Amino acid sequence: MPSLTNRLSSDLRNISITTTRRALFLRIAAALLALITAIDVASTINQLHRRSDALGRTYPVVVARRDLPTGHKILSSDLGSMHLHSPPPNPEVRAHAIGERVDIPVLKGNVVTTRHLGASNNLLPQGTRGVRVVSNDARQLHARDVVDVFVTLDPERFSGGEPTREVISGATIIRIDRTSEGTSATLAVPLDLVPRVAFAVASGVITLASVPGISTR
Repeated sequence: MPSLTNRLSSDLRNISITTTRRALFLRIAAALLALITAIDVASTINQLHRRSDALGRTYPVVVARRDLPTGHKILSSDLGSMHLHSPPPNPEVRAHAIGERVDIPVLKGNVVTTRHLGASNNLLPQGTRGVRVVSNDARQLHARDVVDVFVTLDPERFSGGEPTREVISGATIIRIDRTSEGTSATLAVPLDLVPRVAFAVASGVITLASVPGISTR
């Protein structure tokens, strides 16, 4: 009987030692796997950083989240953003084009530029020039809206007559931009009135009055 007990005790000790060794081996294997994974991840990250440095700076662009057909009025859900390692296809790519209509179709995933929205300079009517004016009123307006332009002058600097004067009537908005300076509208201004509008922009506060029922959209 003692011999059987001793044998059983010896077997249990052997099982315990074997189990301990197996657990230790598994722990060592897990630690090695974690170390190898960490080294591999770090190497991949370093390669990505080196590749990014080699490619140079990135450029933010606006992309279409879905196909945008001609005439579609752009919604915030239609646009996304990404960064390219090459200059944008158009230097005037905008992050804000909500409410404007598509002139040239854009496929899903492609960069959206002013060319697609009909805001490039080659769409200016013949005999006009694009003049940019900053005005809070532009927040509610869209490309191709028609507006009358007024300027309010400082009475202390400009005496005589009403401080608010009409600058130009029936000007078509070519584009709307939102920048750190505020919201601006680029207007198609007849060549002979460009100096008048430029003076107004430099001299006072600009007001854009939308002409109801008139739009070139």
